[in-house]
Amino acid sequence: MNIFKNKKTEIRPHRRYGKRIVFISAVAVVAAAAIVVPNLLTLGRGADSSAVTVNEEVLTAQAAVDTIKTNITASGSLEAGNSVDISVAGDITVDEYLVEDGDIVSSGDAIATVDKSSVMTAIETVQKTMALLDARIDEINSCDDDTSVNSSADGRIKKIYAQDGDTATSVMSDNGAVMLMSLDGLMAADIERTSDIEPGLSVTVALSDGEEVSGKVTSVTDKTATVTLSDENADYGDTVSIVSEDGTSLGSAQLYIDDELKVVASAGVIDDIAVSEGDTVSEGDELFTLTDTRYSGEYSSLMYKRGILEDRMKELFEIYQSGQILADCDGEVSGIEDTDTEDTTETTDTDTTDTTDTTETTATSETTTEKEKTSPSKMINSPTGEDDTGYTNTGATVTHVGYGAISVLMGSDPLGDIDYTACSGLDTSLFTQSSVITPDASLPVYSYSSDTGSWTAATVSDIEVGDILVITLNSSGSPVWIVRVAASTGTSASTGTTSSGTSAANVSTGSSGYSAGATGSSSIVPSSGIPVSSGSADSTPSDSSAVNSQTVVDSLTDAITTQTSESQTSAQEDYTVDETVIASIINTTKMSVTLTIDELDIKDISVGLSVSISLDAVKGKTYDGEVASIDTEGTNDGGNTKYQITVTMDRTDDMLVGMNATVLIPVSEDSVLCVPAQALTDKSATTVCYTSYDEESDTLGGETVVETGISDGTNVEIKSGITEGTTIYYRYASGLVYSFVTIQK
Repeated sequence: MNIFKNKKTEIRPHRRYGKRIVFISAVAVVAAAAIVVPNLLTLGRGADSSAVTVNEEVLTAQAAVDTIKTNITASGSLEAGNSVDISVAGDITVDEYLVEDGDIVSSGDAIATVDKSSVMTAIETVQKTMALLDARIDEINSCDDDTSVNSSADGRIKKIYAQDGDTATSVMSDNGAVMLMSLDGLMAADIERTSDIEPGLSVTVALSDGEEVSGKVTSVTDKTATVTLSDENADYGDTVSIVSEDGTSLGSAQLYIDDELKVVASAGVIDDIAVSEGDTVSEGDELFTLTDTRYSGEYSSLMYKRGILEDRMKELFEIYQSGQILADCDGEVSGIEDTDTEDTTETTDTDTTDTTDTTETTATSETTTEKEKTSPSKMINSPTGEDDTGYTNTGATVTHVGYGAISVLMGSDPLGDIDYTACSGLDTSLFTQSSVITPDASLPVYSYSSDTGSWTAATVSDIEVGDILVITLNSSGSPVWIVRVAASTGTSASTGTTSSGTSAANVSTGSSGYSAGATGSSSIVPSSGIPVSSGSADSTPSDSSAVNSQTVVDSLTDAITTQTSESQTSAQEDYTVDETVIASIINTTKMSVTLTIDELDIKDISVGLSVSISLDAVKGKTYDGEVASIDTEGTNDGGNTKYQITVTMDRTDDMLVGMNATVLIPVSEDSVLCVPAQALTDKSATTVCYTSYDEESDTLGGETVVETGISDGTNVEIKSGITEGTTIYYRYASGLVYSFVTIQK
C-alpha cells in the first residue's frame, strides 16, 4: 500500500496591464535536483517567483523471511600468473639443467637432472625430522586425555554456548568463549540519555517474559545512560523496556553482563557440562570436562607438519628413482642458475681427476694386500643352494615400510658364519644403526619354513614392520637376495640354533667396514644419508681400504655433524626441512589480482572461495575466479589492520596486465527475517522502525527498537523487536516539486 501525502506551494495566477502571466509547474526526480536548483538561482529577468518542495510518500512493508547475500567488494590491477617455485626438500645438487630461462614447459616436463647421493642425504634429513616429530606426537598421546575445567572465580553462569560433544575449537571460533559468567551479580543495558536521566535514577526494567525488576542508572555519557539490574532472572541478550518511576518510557535495549568472565578452552571435546545457565558457582567448581585433548592445537599442527614431511619424502623418492626434477605446472621457466658458474665448476672437477685416479690406485694396491691375508666366509644352506663364497650378510629389523623405501635398524658389523635357515634366532639387540634401504622390486626375497624344511619365494612388497632381514651383498656391495623372517614367526635370540647346534646368541660377527658409493638398483642408506655398500667379514670393498665398523660409525657421525648447520638443527626442532629452489615457472594460463582486505572482513575469506571478477575495459562481462592465497601478516593502516589476498582466474584473450579489476567476494548467503533498509531509522544508539501511521495527521507511530544483523544494502536482517508479518511504515522522498511563475512580454 502506498499512501501519498504531497505538499506543494500553490501560486495563484493573476493579471497585470500589458503583460501575460503564465503558471508553469514541473516535477523532477531527486537525482535531477542538483542540476535544476542551481539553474533556478541563475534565473534573471522574467522570473517572478519560485518554490521547491519535497514530494513525499509514506510506504509500507512487511517483515518477511528472505535471502540476504553478503558480499565484499575490492579492486586491484590484473597481474601475470603467479610464479611457482619448483622446490625440493633438503640440499639437492643439480647435475644439469635441461631447460633455459624463457622456455615454455608443460606439467611433467623434466627441468633438471640431480645428483642421487644428495637426494639420499635429503631423504635422511627428512627421516630424522620425522623421527623427532613422531617422538613428540607419542609424548602428547601418552598424556592423560581428560581435563577438568574449573571456575576461576565466584559468579553466575549466564550463557553456555557449548553442548556435550562439541569441539572446543569450533565453539571458540563461533563464539569466542565456551561460557560467560557474571562476576558482580549485575546485568546492564544502555539507553539513549535524555536531560532528566542522571546517575542514581531508579527505574523499572520490563523483561521480555513480562516480569518487571528494579534497576538503577549507574553511569551516563553525553549520549548514553547505563542501567544495571540483578542478574538472577535476567537472561543474557534479552531485549528489555525501561521506564522511569513516573511511567515515562526511557527506551529499549539488550541486556549484557556488567562484569563478564569468559570461560575458554583451547582444545579437546567438551563433555559432561556440570552447570546450567543461571547457576551460581564458586571458585574451583567443575564446569565441564575436556576429553581427547590430544586433538589439541599442537597435536593438529604436528600432524599437519607430518603430512607435509610425508609428501616431501614421497617426492624425494620419486626424484631418486627418476634422477630428474619435473615441472609442477604449465608455464615459462625462470630463475635458472648461471651456466657459466657450472662450467667453471666442471672444469675444476676435471682438473682433479688425475689426483683421484692416483688415490684410487693406491687404495686398490693396499686392499689387494689385505685380500692376500684373508679369505671370505662361506654361509650355510643358502636359499638358492649356490656357493655364496665372497658374499656378505648384514642383519636388520624393519621399523617402517613405505614410499618405496624400508627403514631398518642394522648391525654395525656384518654377520659371521651362520645357517640361513636359523635366521629367526639372530640377536636383534645388536641391530642399532638406523638406515634406509631402497631395494629394487625385482630383488629376490626368500623365507624358510621350519615346518616343511623348504624355502619359499616372496617379494619386496611382502616385507612388513617387525620382520628380521638378512641382506646378502655380493663383492661389489650390491644386494643379491634378502632372507626374511616374518614378524609373526620370529623368536628371541635364545631360542634359535645354528646348523651346528650353537646358540644363535653366540653367532659371531665379522669386523669388516663399509665404503662409499653404492652400486646397482638397490641401495642402503645409513643414518647420515650417505649411500654405502657392504663387504664380507674378510673381503675388502672395491673402492676403499678395509676399516673396522667403529671407524665407519664414527665417520658417519662426523658427516652428520659436518653437514648439519645451526639452521638445519633449528629447522628439525621445528619439525620442518629447508627446501632448495631449483627454478620458477610463471603460469601463463592464469591471471591474478592482489586485493587489500579490512581486518573485519578477512575472517570471512578462505583459500578456494569462488569470486566474480569484472574489468573496467571489458563491459558487460564477468569472469569466474577463486581466492588463491591469503597473507596472514597484516599491515597497520591508521589504526586499522589490512591484509592482502590473491585472486586467480583463467586467462582470456581480452585480458591484459594492468587492467583495472573489481572483485565481488560472496562471504555468506542467509535466509533471515528482514525489512527494507529505508524502513529503519537510527536514533542515537538504537535503530527504530514505525508500526503505525495516522493518515489524517500525517504522523508515524508505534516506534519500536529493533536489533539488526547483516545487510546487503537493500534489505536488513531483523534479529529482534518485531516478528514476521509485522507491517511497518516509513517515509520515502520520491522527488522534488518546482513551482514558479514566468513573466512573458
